[in-house]
Amino acid sequence: MHGWKRRIQRTVTDLLALPQDALQRVARLTCVGGQEVVVEQAVSLLHVDEKEVEIDLGEMAVRLEGDAFTVQLVASGEVHVSGRVDRITYRRLQPPGPGGRG
Repeated sequence: MHGWKRRIQRTVTDLLALPQDALQRVARLTCVGGQEVVVEQAVSLLHVDEKEVEIDLGEMAVRLEGDAFTVQLVASGEVHVSGRVDRITYRRLQPPGPGGRG
């Protein structure tokens, strides 16, 4: 049942020329001036230190690299990070194995 809902959402999104995140549950990352990052639809924080923050987005993870990072807010599905952002990278997370999360 879940698959047909996703197909309908994609079709409506395409027909109305809406951005993917308007109807679908996909992560959105907003970086303001290289000093503040807001990640929506975040699952959890994987790693936090002064020079690196990594956030689980479900099937992907986003890594912020830079300096003087502080996590300002962790709310339901949303993470706010401040600091100097030098690089943003994404990586695919391995699917959960037997007994893993999922």
